Order: sequence, then structure tokens, then C-alpha cells
Amino acid sequence: MTNVFDQNFCFPVPAVLENPRLKLIPWDPSLHSNIYVQSIAPHPELFDYLPFGPFNSRKTFDPWFEERIHKQRGQIAFAIFDKTQGDSDKGFAGMIGLLNASSSHLSTEIGFVTILPAFQRSHVASNAVGLLLNWALNPPGPVPVDFALMGLGLRRVYWNANTLNTRSIALAERLGLKLEAVLRWDRVLPADRVAFARKDALRKDDPREGQPGRDTALLAICWDDWVNGGREKAVHVMERVS
Repeated sequence: MTNVFDQNFCFPVPAVLENPRLKLIPWDPSLHSNIYVQSIAPHPELFDYLPFGPFNSRKTFDPWFEERIHKQRGQIAFAIFDKTQGDSDKGFAGMIGLLNASSSHLSTEIGFVTILPAFQRSHVASNAVGLLLNWALNPPGPVPVDFALMGLGLRRVYWNANTLNTRSIALAERLGLKLEAVLRWDRVLPADRVAFARKDALRKDDPREGQPGRDTALLAICWDDWVNGGREKAVHVMERVS
């Protein structure tokens, strides 16, 4: 089915990004939002380290998607489908996307990553991230036939993660992103995320008393990393069976 939803993204958007094991389809609320909400509702823990969610209905998800993704020219989300499960909705594996994309600075961030529990610790996350890396970092024009898509020719792709989220950091590093910095006290978290925050006591009379802080690990891969073995490393990880 051709995707007709206006993505409002700052770069041209292909109808699908795929390899033999996975496909990423640009998010269409009429096609993907119901199954997403139904799938994540029983698993609020998916959002423990994320600055959004959880969502238990489209009444909460739809306004967030419209304001945080659709209205922003630098943001786009993709529905993840595991092709090894066939073409039915049983292969729906979650969401991933790009944010803070800049055509001026040729950079973007990978985010909005929510992989459903049934697809975790499998090929899904590495292939989803790998497909986005290939799209972002491959040069415009013809690219190797194994991906058969034109790249955006970006210079930099980066990844932000809560320093306590070791699985997220490990995933980024497996795909070739390098740790550049740890940003201390980078974000204010809601009071109910205290288990996923710094343990330091806040100062007296803090303007956000009761809301803990988060340190952020900043990782990135750049075009010169990519052409000097980075792409081959990502492809190797994507092809691993386990």
C-alpha cells in the first residue's frame, strides 16, 4: 500500500526502507497508531528511560505524535516490521525515527525507539538502526544493491541515551557510534521517573523540586567513520543471526 500521509519532513522520504529481514515504513496514523498503542499499552516499562510516554490510548498518543513529530520538519517516525514474521500485523515490532534533522548542517539524531518485548534481543533493533544509518549516511545517488536506496548524504548521525540505559548505549556502540561526551544534569525528569535518574539530592529551593535529573550519553557516527569501515561494521551486525 502506498503511503499517502504527508510526513512534513525536511528530506525526501522513501515509501519503505528495507532489507531481507526488516522494513521501515513511514508512519501513517491511520495504519500504524492503533496497533502501536494496543501493543505498547501492556508494557509501560518500554518508556522507563524515554522522555515521552507511556501511552494507554490514542487519546494520549495522537496529540503527542502531532505536536512532537508531525508538526516538526526535523522529525519523522517509522513503523518497524519484522519480515521474518510474514507480511501480517504480527510482524509489527514498534517504532523508530529521526529527530532534529537539519538539511543545513547535514545531521540528524536517531530516536523514538520502542521495540516491543517479543522482538527484543533479536535482529530487529540492529536492523532498524542499521537501515536508518544507511539511509542517512550513504551518499545521494546509486548505492550498493543490498540496500537499493538513495542516501541523504548526511555528515553526522547521533544518539542520546540516559547513562543508566546501558542496553541503549550498547546497541549504538555495536552499530559503530562512538561515545563523545556525558552531559551531566542534562534533563529534568518527571517525579515518577526517579528510579531512572541521578541519585544526587537536589539543592535547596531548586526550581523543579521533586523532579530528578538525568545524565545523557552522547554518541555519534560521522561520514568519515562510515566510509572508513563504519558501513561494513553496521552491515556485519545487521547480518548476525543472534
